[in-house]
Amino acid sequence: MAKQSALLSLVASLVCGCGVVAAFSERTGYVSQGGAEANTTTLVEALKDEAVTKIILVTDYDVGHEFNDNWSPRSPIAVNRNVTITGRAGQPMPLWNLRFQRASVELCASCSFTLDSIAIANERRGNGAAVDLFVGAQGAPGAVLVTANLVRLRPACTSTASTQELISKAQRRSSRFPLAQEPQRQLVGEVNTTFRGVAYTNMLLVEDFAYDVPLVFQEALGSVGGYTMFVRNTVRLCANILSGDCLREKSPDACVNDVIDQLLAQEAQQAGQASSNLSRVVVPAVVAVAAAAVIAAVAAGLLWRRKRQRQAAAAGQQAAGGKDVCQSGSDLEAGTSCKDAESATSRLAEPLLDTRGWSVASSSSTAWARPLQDTRIQLGVLLGVGSFGRVYKGRWAGKDVA
Repeated sequence: MAKQSALLSLVASLVCGCGVVAAFSERTGYVSQGGAEANTTTLVEALKDEAVTKIILVTDYDVGHEFNDNWSPRSPIAVNRNVTITGRAGQPMPLWNLRFQRASVELCASCSFTLDSIAIANERRGNGAAVDLFVGAQGAPGAVLVTANLVRLRPACTSTASTQELISKAQRRSSRFPLAQEPQRQLVGEVNTTFRGVAYTNMLLVEDFAYDVPLVFQEALGSVGGYTMFVRNTVRLCANILSGDCLREKSPDACVNDVIDQLLAQEAQQAGQASSNLSRVVVPAVVAVAAAAVIAAVAAGLLWRRKRQRQAAAAGQQAAGGKDVCQSGSDLEAGTSCKDAESATSRLAEPLLDTRGWSVASSSSTAWARPLQDTRIQLGVLLGVGSFGRVYKGRWAGKDVA
């Protein structure tokens, strides 16, 4: 018996030791935008690290395209542990922009994922409490998504009063997180608050809310939901409140999506204008250098070819007893007479481009690269101006050209 007791004590000590090792293996991951701050990483890398159970956002975080390779049904990031994302103690609340990413993080059926003391934006395109970045794996008891002391920034919402009515009538409280006292209901209210210098009035305050978000598969979009939302002290801040005109014709989700589409279009337009402004500075310089290099290469090639043709013509003349030979297969425009060809050949000191089609009348280039000239081109009126040059009406070798 004494030996058995000693053996059990040894096994217990080994188990406890393993538990201590496991506890010490859990660590905190510090995350900054792009992992640019010292001793930080990206959010995706922190989520993939099985040892990280607490993630601290050191800066505001915009997911951008970071999760593009990790959305269901392709390969969402599998989280098989409890994880908390929060901000630094004593620092301003960080803002996490989710960019409407969907089903990019899959929570195991026994996992709890907590968002604590941060602000999130653009977490879903419709109404409702779900956060579409997450999807729960099937199984019991089911994943849990916890939000506590959270700010949820929405591009558009229904009014606070209508949302409260919907919650009280249609969203039954989950039995997994019952209230201590009956009746079992969702606790919501209104609040006036300020976030980053902007005042919000009559916003939705979710004091204590628990709801089973069903797992739904949407074709081409993958699965969403499949977890229980447990919400404490979370505020919804809305940039726009939906008008009655839209709601009389469409569903709330459709109206919200209309506003989001408009905002995304404005953002894309602004980005396009910024890109255009940048290209006006960068592109002409790049095009100028590239054009000069191309022109120089083409001219050198033509000079070499002209030289070879002259040598061949001279050899042919010698073989023909000194008679003139006009090659109909020359690179001069078809139909040019032998006299014109001879005249053109004698001007090789003034390089020509291939005259069978396109010719460069002018180009925007650096100071040391001057445009090549074709004396048979007669410039007319200016037709238009673009970032790559000017377009003129003109005559070339007796033909109307532009």
